[in-house]
Amino acid sequence: NSLAQTGFFEGLRVTYQCSPGYGGTLVATCREDGQYSVEGGCKLRCTDLQSFLRESGASWKDQIHINSSEKLDLTGTGQADLVPLRCGLGLEGQPLAACHEGKWRLLGDACRPFQTSQGCRCKLRWKYCKGLFQNRCILWHGCHAASENDAISWCQVEANSCGRRTWDYCVGEGPQEATEVAMPSETR
Repeated sequence: NSLAQTGFFEGLRVTYQCSPGYGGTLVATCREDGQYSVEGGCKLRCTDLQSFLRESGASWKDQIHINSSEKLDLTGTGQADLVPLRCGLGLEGQPLAACHEGKWRLLGDACRPFQTSQGCRCKLRWKYCKGLFQNRCILWHGCHAASENDAISWCQVEANSCGRRTWDYCVGEGPQEATEVAMPSETR
């Protein structure tokens, strides 16, 4: 076979490396007729997600956290195309970052303060004191979820978010990722 003499033979596979800034797998296979069939391809990669988030807003680190354990590589570029994000403490929402044609986009629900039954906004951080002298204080974030001791969800309201209210019932519940601990400066 004349193809074998030139070093090309049926079934020979050549794997190409994508140029910098691109990702994926590109493989060419020599067919019986001496022609190559090409599978896969190289796609433009997105920039670093943290850089994109920094550029999209100064306070993103307080509002959004990258949930790196659930990244999805749907296009085979070796880079996540869809990254679920997690809202910061005291905020609710379900944001996602999607890489499409080399550019990140924020999708889903933006992170926002919890709303109350009266349309107020919950404070992102607030302290709740209990005990006879109100000296056992606990730091909470956003909407305090219902528990054994509290049958309802509630929060301290952000000043001027809805009149003179200071406390209200929450609509929805968020996970409290900070454990309930007494604040050292408040205990005696």
